[in-house]
Amino acid sequence: MLIQSFTKKISNMNSEKNNLRVLGMYITTSAHKLCTQLANKLSFSVEVKKLPKDNFRNFFKEAFKYDVIIAVMATGIVVRGLAPFIKSKQTDPAVIVIDEKGKFVISLLSGHIGGANMLAREIANLINATPVITTSSDINNLPAVDVYAKEMNYTISDFKICKDVAMALIKGKKIPVYVETGEPKHFFRQPCFQLLDKKSFLKIDGLKIAVSEKLICSNDTLYLIPKRLVLGMGFHRGLDFEAMMAFVKSQFKIRKLFLDAVKIIATIDKRNNEKGFFTLCDTIKATPIFFSENELAAVSAVTQSEVVKKYHFSGNVSEAAALLASNHGKIIVSKIKGGNITLCIAKEKYL
Repeated sequence: MLIQSFTKKISNMNSEKNNLRVLGMYITTSAHKLCTQLANKLSFSVEVKKLPKDNFRNFFKEAFKYDVIIAVMATGIVVRGLAPFIKSKQTDPAVIVIDEKGKFVISLLSGHIGGANMLAREIANLINATPVITTSSDINNLPAVDVYAKEMNYTISDFKICKDVAMALIKGKKIPVYVETGEPKHFFRQPCFQLLDKKSFLKIDGLKIAVSEKLICSNDTLYLIPKRLVLGMGFHRGLDFEAMMAFVKSQFKIRKLFLDAVKIIATIDKRNNEKGFFTLCDTIKATPIFFSENELAAVSAVTQSEVVKKYHFSGNVSEAAALLASNHGKIIVSKIKGGNITLCIAKEKYL
């Protein structure tokens, strides 16, 4: 059950990737045995490879493309091999190092966001070893905001401020928090946080956290951005990505909304082969969804355009698509027209 729980969480952490890629590395015969046994026990697939004597650098370069690296070997070898490729905690893979006797399981890299701390504990439990965790929040039994954000599929607005929050918690400071209606609050009911209503939150200066899809204050505010927004779009055939992106960006800027909050972009199925639309979805990291004319026409709670009806049967593409894709949620920005495109922004209904 522990490994299954890890699999679910690590899959959420890597939701932007189609499949979780895990590499098991070894050098000696005993390390190969442990690595293989572990690969057979884990509920996700592990590619087991021997570290070659030649092409050492290229091997580690390729290894760094995996989501998780489990290295059964000396820590120094792993450090020297991976050092040239380390970039940031946002993108680096989770790296676990295990001694070939299976006594210690070390979380070496990307302990929080990559999930290495969690996996180190899970593996240690599985092979009856000692997990070695060195991140400050963990050894001080403090909540890790970045881990919580990943588990909830929130986007972290600023990793520098996130680091400042972690340091403030370590120093014993209490962090003010505002959470939008509908988002869970249980994590922030811990003593190190101060949950506030919006009015009280805005009055406070200094370091604080907001769980919101909208910019409500600036400066030292860490935003955890929920993916709850749905864009409904209608556009002329052949409209290019640049035009779409410019229009969407401008509307979000005016309304102080985060593009990272967009979960789905929906339109009519007549546009299901438009390159510009798919590029927009890929760029914003949103899921494209298409509805038929009949499905859109069945949505009655939207204004109808006789001109649009002539072409699409439904008299409203953007608002109808937004409502359907948001599970009949709340329209927060009604249909806006800009040249050859119409846009509606809805917030999905909380289940």
